Amino acid sequence: MIPYSGIFSNLKMDLQKGLDTALNKEGAGITITSFPEYIQAGALKETEEALKKLLLYEQVDLVIGVTSGKTATGIIPLLESYRAPALILNLGADLPNRMLSSDYLFYNSLHLWKSEWAMGKWMQEKYGGEPSINMSVYEGGYGLHDSFRVGTSVSGATTVKINVVRNFSGPPDTKPLLEYIRDQQPKHAHILLSGKEGDQFLQLFHDQDWSSAPGLSVNPFMVEDNLGTIVPTGLDLYNASTWSQTLDTPENRAFVQDYTTAWEEPPNVFALLAYETGLILAAALQSNDRKVSRQQLTASLGQAHPTGPRGILSVSTRPFQSNLPVYIRKPTSSSQTGGLENSIVHTTTGIEWDDPTMLVEQALVTGWQNPYLCV
Repeated sequence: MIPYSGIFSNLKMDLQKGLDTALNKEGAGITITSFPEYIQAGALKETEEALKKLLLYEQVDLVIGVTSGKTATGIIPLLESYRAPALILNLGADLPNRMLSSDYLFYNSLHLWKSEWAMGKWMQEKYGGEPSINMSVYEGGYGLHDSFRVGTSVSGATTVKINVVRNFSGPPDTKPLLEYIRDQQPKHAHILLSGKEGDQFLQLFHDQDWSSAPGLSVNPFMVEDNLGTIVPTGLDLYNASTWSQTLDTPENRAFVQDYTTAWEEPPNVFALLAYETGLILAAALQSNDRKVSRQQLTASLGQAHPTGPRGILSVSTRPFQSNLPVYIRKPTSSSQTGGLENSIVHTTTGIEWDDPTMLVEQALVTGWQNPYLCV
């Protein structure tokens, strides 16, 4: 099940290439027949319709899809009714809650909420004072800003300014956010924007004549490798993620090399999530002597724990786990390619989704249904 993404314009192929790379490496001859289903923006209604078609008409053994945590929770009754397993992939812009739990639901995420928390904590430790969070209405529909805010509070922030720029009916205009920052004079500013709005803001911030510029951190997809972002020369900023192309582990080096060799382009985060899914699937099939049925896959997917680029994988939601490290990154110009490259400057364990300090965020029921950056 594949939604539309204006940021990742080749999302369908990114997922297929990542899955194929893993199966070619670990599958040893496994043949999979796939039935791609377009779910538009990934709202619950469209996702349920696609799911019914796959389960009833195509009679698939496993559903793999990109949906938000909210939509994933919403389809649990269907999965349990048909006793069919689904492995959901997303960027993790919403904090998971206890409803995201089923024997039939498996979940693999970038856990952006976790890296936002770590970014807030780290920036507050580095700069202190009062921070500000600056975003569009779109970014405000997820849990990113709340996770960052809670992170700053852990490091001593007692107040935080939150600024939201109005919807753009035409070309982006992020000047109001810059004006808010100038007026409020925070010690550090966190920017949650995407696409052209993010590019514009970084240029405006760079061109501003600051008497004392605040520390700057951003949503990782404002400066992600291979998305064509141009960071103005000399602009100091940070971001955080649970994965980076530059992550120096044997598994990640092998993944990046294998993927780049096979497809003549470096992998992005959705290719990573699909690659990890392929590793999980290959391990699950091998543990069942390659017998395939919904029942067998349901039993084995949660028990498969191969080591992937980010470490030991676990996709079960009973119990749900999010114990991945978070990498604080600084974007620089690559000496080899001249393009943008995020170097890792700090590694932290972050926080778990069920930490008591996150109880208020877990209870939130408002926000967008579509998976982050799939709009």
